[in-house]
Amino acid sequence: VVNFPKKQIANMMSECLVLGLVGGNDVVLINPDRKVKNGMRLA
Repeated sequence: VVNFPKKQIANMMSECLVLGLVGGNDVVLINPDRKVKNGMRLA
């Protein structure tokens, strides 16, 4: 996700947000299976 202001996280500056789901010992990144328009909402 972009269009967020930069944010200090620990000793680095974050310029984006990565969405994922946590289950057990795994993390699965949110990844659309087809092209979508910029700005669409994640439901």
